[in-house]
Amino acid sequence: MASMLWCVNGQAERQDPTSAPLCCPASVWVTTILHDMSNGGKDTSELLVEAWVKTIGTQEHFNQIEMDIRKTAVALVGGAIGATTLTDNPLAKTVLLVAGLTAWVAFFFMDFGWYHRLLLGAVEQGEYLEAELDKRNVPIKLSQHVRSRSPIKLFGWEIHSDQKIMLFYGFGLAILAAVIAAVWVVPREEKKEKIIVEVPSEGLSISVGRTGTEQAVPQTH
Repeated sequence: MASMLWCVNGQAERQDPTSAPLCCPASVWVTTILHDMSNGGKDTSELLVEAWVKTIGTQEHFNQIEMDIRKTAVALVGGAIGATTLTDNPLAKTVLLVAGLTAWVAFFFMDFGWYHRLLLGAVEQGEYLEAELDKRNVPIKLSQHVRSRSPIKLFGWEIHSDQKIMLFYGFGLAILAAVIAAVWVVPREEKKEKIIVEVPSEGLSISVGRTGTEQAVPQTH
């Protein structure tokens, strides 16, 4: 006898199809036919394992996307900083760095505000399926172990994945800000231009730099 998962008051409940309500809202209405082994189909545990495998694949997919985003962000910002060495114009350097900064912030929102949210959803689904499998004595707890091992302790603070992402992009932001400050705040070393002034009576010449420093140099003939 087939049974169905019907959405009842926003909750999925297993009922006989002849008695299940048909008036659920479309936004939460879900049906799934579960065949028992007597019908030649798969039992609930097998279906849960298949769903778990798909969920783990989804986790890997979103995790890989996040890693690709971070690698691209580092390469792009590194390129922007490197490009500033090709010009001595402070304005051109600033334009390059601001473009890199804008891209860095955009990558942060794409990573943290988009795909990381999807990854967390996939992990939560994996934990739910593992809890259901545990009720059926199927020892699969990968998502639970990954979540428990993810946090690290730094100076007594427990840092989770959200905080790790914040630190990663925060360090990059600090580096960009420091480079921008270096372009405008740190005085650039200038080459000294020497002016030779001959003093015939003493046989000396005076080297005057742009900064106004003077140095007596013996005049050779």
